[in-house]
Amino acid sequence: CHHGVSDFRKLSAGSRAPRDWRNGGGATNVIAVLPDEADDDNFLWRASIATIAVEGSFSTWPGIDRALVLLRGQITLLIGGRERQLE
Repeated sequence: CHHGVSDFRKLSAGSRAPRDWRNGGGATNVIAVLPDEADDDNFLWRASIATIAVEGSFSTWPGIDRALVLLRGQITLLIGGRERQLE
């Protein structure tokens, strides 16, 4: 299946309601998703803005690779048994 740039859906601010994370530790606002009709169980990629509410582990999401960009504040991540501080 081939998807081009025009196949993704950009969500306007008014249509983005935050959704709680699977582990209950925060909430996410999806800002773009491919394919257009995708939901949490069948997207090829998505971009989201998340708010972390409590310290905890990432929920398991088989088949999904995550890339993180810190927009504000600071966070300490435990990766491979080592702490990594992002500011």
